Amino acid sequence: PISREWVTGNIKGGMIPEARISTNIEFGDLSKPVLPKESIDASIKLEGATISYLPGHPPAKNVVALVRVDGVALDAAVESASYMEATKLSQ
Repeated sequence: PISREWVTGNIKGGMIPEARISTNIEFGDLSKPVLPKESIDASIKLEGATISYLPGHPPAKNVVALVRVDGVALDAAVESASYMEATKLSQ
C-alpha cells in the first residue's frame, strides 16, 4: 500500500509500453503482516513520465525507467531523465 500511494502521488503522465505481473499468493499469505517476497513479481517499463522525488525539488521529466515490484519492495531503475532544465541524467 505504501508503494502504491507513492507511485500514484508522485508519478504523472508518460506511457507504459510494457508491463507484466506474476502472483503466487498462497492460502494464509494475506493474513500475514507482510507478503512473502516471492508472492508478487511485477515489472513496468515507463517512458516520458514526470516524477516528483524529493519535496522542495523540481520534478524529473521525460523519465525512462524500469520499475520492479515484489512482495516486499519497489525498485525503480532510471535509464534517463531531464532534471533541472539543462541537466541530463543517464546511465
